[in-house]
Amino acid sequence: MRDGVGHEDVLLTAGAVAADDIEVLGALRMGANYFTTKNAYRSVLRHEVFSAALAPRTKDTVSHERTLLQDEAQQYLTILWKESHFVSDKLLAKAGVARSFLPGELTCHALALSAAATAEDLGKVYKRIQLIVNTAHSYGLISKDIRGPKKVVISGTSLLHNVMLSINRTVSLDLTQEPTVAPRFRSIDVAG
Repeated sequence: MRDGVGHEDVLLTAGAVAADDIEVLGALRMGANYFTTKNAYRSVLRHEVFSAALAPRTKDTVSHERTLLQDEAQQYLTILWKESHFVSDKLLAKAGVARSFLPGELTCHALALSAAATAEDLGKVYKRIQLIVNTAHSYGLISKDIRGPKKVVISGTSLLHNVMLSINRTVSLDLTQEPTVAPRFRSIDVAG
């Protein structure tokens, strides 16, 4: 066990891998990148969003921070960023990703409809998304455009865009080059 983590460094060189191990190589990279990205997400939120908040730290602000530090919040914020006007259709196509919502149609309800596994889960998922969106809105990560008594269009802000770019810089994923060594394959940072 090195560095108290329990995992050895994983060398990921394509030349040293047999053809039948390519899937294992991909899975190892995916796992290493997941944990690295999760740690970067948490670090960027703590240092660039939470530390910039003007409100004093209270029980409520700690609760809000915990809400946004969860995997689920990262997933929804990533979707909101991907669907924002900060990410062009050209770049989405280049990445092999498509928009999931028509412009101006992304609401908490629409997001819940796409995320809920069953109709019975819809109400629970909707409430969870509303909590995440309202919390993200309070930090300036999400904008709300009220279009009617029951329609509030949500979108990622320039701050959310900058957070996502900062996460990428932190992770240093260079998508134009073959990685030679992956980050340590370890669990996420659970320290508060």
